[in-house]
Amino acid sequence: MNSARSPRLLAIVCAVAMCFTSLLGAAEIEDARKLFIGGKYQEAIAAAREGMSEVAREPKWPQLLGEALSAVGRYAEARDILLRAAAEDAQDLSLRLTLYRALLATGAVEEARAMLTEMDRLGGTRQWAYRSPEQRIALGRVALMVGGDPKRVIELFFDPVKKEAPDFRDVYLANGELALEKNDFALAAKSFQAAVKKFPEDPDVWFGLARAYAPSDSDATNDALEKALKFNPNHTGAFLLLADQHIDSEHYEEAGAALDAALNVNPNLAEAHAYRAVLANLRADEAAEKAARVAAFKVWKTNPAVPHLIGRKLSQKYRFAEGAALQREALQFDPGSLLAKGQLANDLLRLGGHDEEAWKLAEEVHNADPYDVVAYNLVTLRDAIAHFRTLESEHFLVKMDPREADIYGADVLALLERAHSTLTKKYGLTLKERTIVEIFPDQKDFAIRTFGLPG
Repeated sequence: MNSARSPRLLAIVCAVAMCFTSLLGAAEIEDARKLFIGGKYQEAIAAAREGMSEVAREPKWPQLLGEALSAVGRYAEARDILLRAAAEDAQDLSLRLTLYRALLATGAVEEARAMLTEMDRLGGTRQWAYRSPEQRIALGRVALMVGGDPKRVIELFFDPVKKEAPDFRDVYLANGELALEKNDFALAAKSFQAAVKKFPEDPDVWFGLARAYAPSDSDATNDALEKALKFNPNHTGAFLLLADQHIDSEHYEEAGAALDAALNVNPNLAEAHAYRAVLANLRADEAAEKAARVAAFKVWKTNPAVPHLIGRKLSQKYRFAEGAALQREALQFDPGSLLAKGQLANDLLRLGGHDEEAWKLAEEVHNADPYDVVAYNLVTLRDAIAHFRTLESEHFLVKMDPREADIYGADVLALLERAHSTLTKKYGLTLKERTIVEIFPDQKDFAIRTFGLPG
């Protein structure tokens, strides 16, 4: 009887041992992920490699290793490791999403698109299999990437995860990042404000809050960035945003120092090299600008984010013609880029004489993404000013509300012509084209026309 029971007893012992090993492995991965979140990337890489060398392999180790290698710019190595891991575990959506990003980082655009198609297929045919919080968030992110309705994604994936796993940080990051992507900075701030209360020492949450504050409150942005870098001294995203803020404030030396810090962590960070190109352009250093662009394109030769970023920053310095040219370059690399189309629409509206193309681009962005706040504001503004009257003089085209044009339109033209005569004579300037002036009866419309956002 004892001998008959021994195989069953042995099986029970083995099952308990396997369960214990699994729990131990999960704890080790959690500790290693904390190293990664805290910016201790080399330690996280070492821990992940050690975890992968164990006999009872945990599939999350390769994913962590890929993320950590990517954080320090070792994109090709990360891609190869993730490719092997995905081949062994073809159903893990979170792993495949990490692989998708690694493929893009190395410029493997077609392979990345194929991966996205495969993830979409898995999500559509095996949604029932993805029940863990991590996989549900990955499922929601994939749905957004293939054009899923954001409201439905939140209802179907993000909100249920937040309810069932209120301490799962990724759901807060996903919600906040979605709001940022749609330029809804108020909603993003609300989401990240709730997150920092739950995760007060999480650098990624503080970084998200900094991004939400960036368009409206520089002091709050800097405070949040300080917290992000306190909890992760190697947070490259925080360094980039810090550089962005310094460029806006014309603190170019401080911006350069922030970029140096980012590149010390990840020497292949394309965005950091793009910002360096901006700084070189602003000081008219063509050789340095060219070198920075070459470095930015080193890993991904047709990365649309590079010209888009350079162009956006130059446009913020009122260099709209250069900015528009760079957005067109970005669209050559990725004709479907909504970021480049939206920025180009704004640039063309500021240049004048390109309104028809600009409004068409704004409408394309709005039709493709009805939740984008800036695109919505622009098409709404277009409809609001469609009734404007155009007044003409020798050197000006003035567009204004018909009621106001009847009252003081002639005075506007007279004042502008007097200004033209005085200033062109004073500065020895010859203007070859008529200047376009728009007068808005509503301050909100003026703000949208100028910045894309009211307030």
